[in-house]
Amino acid sequence: MKKFIAAFLIILVLTLSGCGEASDVGVHLTDSQRYSETELNNVVEAAKSFFAKNFDDCTLYTIDYNDEHNEQVRDDNLWRFRRSFEPKLLQDVLELSVTYYDNQDSDNTNSLITETYYMVTLDNGNWEVGDHGRT
Repeated sequence: MKKFIAAFLIILVLTLSGCGEASDVGVHLTDSQRYSETELNNVVEAAKSFFAKNFDDCTLYTIDYNDEHNEQVRDDNLWRFRRSFEPKLLQDVLELSVTYYDNQDSDNTNSLITETYYMVTLDNGNWEVGDHGRT
């Protein structure tokens, strides 16, 4: 329990100390046969933390996980990322769809941007963003 509280406080501090706004986010998770609700929530928190640290002057809007889609692309993603993390052992990879407002648009329109976050877990068991890009 102490480890869980410590991990939660670290994530909270990282989220609050980042430059991107990630506090009021709509999270949409489909039921998963592979991942527990707790594990999916850990993935979401890792994505929020990454966003807060790496997206200056942006506001995170939604995080979506679709289990059916993830199961269709999982094997390809595992194959794609396995070499990227050697010598660490890649345990798993899943996709999140992340939308956010870019508050720095030159025309001040606050464009809504969608990216795919490829969340990976390595031999340490923690989820992190392995790669991301616009869809």
